[in-house]
Amino acid sequence: MEKLKSQESVKTIIILAIILISTVGFVLGLRAVLKNEFPLMVVFSESMIPTLNVGDIIVIQGGLNADEITVAPAPNGDIIVFREPGDPNDFIVHRAIDKASGGFVTKGDNNPYPDRDPVPENNIIGKVIYRIPLLGYLFLFLRTPLGLIVFITLILIFMFQEHIFQRKEKIKNQNHNN
Repeated sequence: MEKLKSQESVKTIIILAIILISTVGFVLGLRAVLKNEFPLMVVFSESMIPTLNVGDIIVIQGGLNADEITVAPAPNGDIIVFREPGDPNDFIVHRAIDKASGGFVTKGDNNPYPDRDPVPENNIIGKVIYRIPLLGYLFLFLRTPLGLIVFITLILIFMFQEHIFQRKEKIKNQNHNN
């Protein structure tokens, strides 16, 4: 019985390792294929409604030069992802509606006016090439304290499921034998 428990624990660890390695491999593969350090992002704001909604995951093609970005009002201009000029750790997803000296004029589809400052070309991460609706809500939830607790709890349950179920079976058998 002890050998069986040990084998189940090893299987669980192997499954978790395969999932982790596969996830890392997938992200690294996307980075290479899409030529972008940030190939996937979750939409956090309502500025691009109805084209992009909060909770959508966007796929971003990087490695572009300015000539590969189409500028035009919605719905024809490319949606680009760029670093906020004042805060390089903040990313904005807006449509390129016009060219400006050394960059692009951008606007959120849901915003009444274009963004105040043109986006320099070197701030552009890439352009949105695909969207996966709603799936990003999972990642938004995981960023909350409750989401983190639920995620850790599910991993612990997965890791110790054989111990929990074996213990219940042992108790059931003891009660059945009495």
